Amino acid sequence: MTQRYRIAIHEAGHTVAHVALGYPLHDIAARLTNDGGESRSLFDPEEEENFSDTATSLVAGMIAERLICGDMSDFGHYTGDLNAVSDICCRVSASEAKRKAFFDACIQKAKNILKKNKAALVAIADVLIDKGFISSGQVIGIIIDSG
Repeated sequence: MTQRYRIAIHEAGHTVAHVALGYPLHDIAARLTNDGGESRSLFDPEEEENFSDTATSLVAGMIAERLICGDMSDFGHYTGDLNAVSDICCRVSASEAKRKAFFDACIQKAKNILKKNKAALVAIADVLIDKGFISSGQVIGIIIDSG
């Protein structure tokens, strides 16, 4: 399995989570870059009511890698995601137990979303590998077709 494929799966995971959580996507929903990739939706991750969805979307990339590739990659492109989730957890509560419960709930939510949309996840990653980007219309079409 190539690094590029893992990155595509990772970014597809974020993208599927954005859609499943009800957030509209940018025209170019996801793309691969020379040093990784990005998934883009139209929600404000700084709004407190979005903390759970933001954290779920952030961990969805790593969960997608585990679901499709069997493990997470070791090239560290997810470090930024983990740092952002850690920051959110600290903003949610000062209690270590509450932060852990919040994090665990976001992990489970991402797992549920990605297992339900596994075919779409792989199809979106395939488009990313083939073209280097995917439009919001293509993402929605894939998710609808994957049922």
